[in-house]
Amino acid sequence: MPDTTNWARVWSELRNNLTKQPPCPDHTTYPHVRTLSQQVINDVLDVGEAGIRVRSHRTFHEDFIEAGRFKTWWDHLTSRGTASLIPGNPNNPHPWRARVVGAVLATCLPDRIRAVNSNTIELSSPKRRL
Repeated sequence: MPDTTNWARVWSELRNNLTKQPPCPDHTTYPHVRTLSQQVINDVLDVGEAGIRVRSHRTFHEDFIEAGRFKTWWDHLTSRGTASLIPGNPNNPHPWRARVVGAVLATCLPDRIRAVNSNTIELSSPKRRL
């Protein structure tokens, strides 16, 4: 069964760490996160309780990724231990913006989640993370 008891703490930590990411080399007023597989820069335009807004440097589209999407990934990771960043993979919890969501999780929760490779993330040290 997924661990949901500490989601509020995890979500707060993620948002706090997201605002502390390095500034985008092209848009220095915004922090940024790079995707793990292609290193695509995503500007972090807004971080709030309801979710985050990002802009891809590859497509220049802005997307709002709601907090519930991150919780879906967290629940998946706490029940399975790993998650694929490849949309359509059976171990991918949700395909929409999967590569960005995975990159944000691995980048902003380094004590809880780590990148196994450019397409997979996993929970770190189970005794420490919960």
